[in-house]
Amino acid sequence: MTKQNQAVPTPIPEAQDLRDAVQLIDCISQSVLPQIVSIAKLAFSYLEIPENRKDIDNVLSALQAIWEKAEELECSINNEAEEVGCNYVDKAWRRRLEAESAYRMEAK
Repeated sequence: MTKQNQAVPTPIPEAQDLRDAVQLIDCISQSVLPQIVSIAKLAFSYLEIPENRKDIDNVLSALQAIWEKAEELECSINNEAEEVGCNYVDKAWRRRLEAESAYRMEAK
């Protein structure tokens, strides 16, 4: 059988379901977890105002833990999804990144 005559294997439906699920989990993690990080950073900034300091050490520790765990989880989920080729890619973000790169190359 020549290369042209070889049938291209189609994904098993269950495997495609798994792929879709992993991609959805990655999409959710990339949209929700950065929001958690942003909220924690805003609270951090708020508590840096002297008038707002009440039990600041405990609050800062909790916010820092939320921030770190959210970033850690986002990276872990994304890494796992990338390893099996199922990571979510924000196409609009990718276009902006490529446009910025092209602009920088032109500016040189």
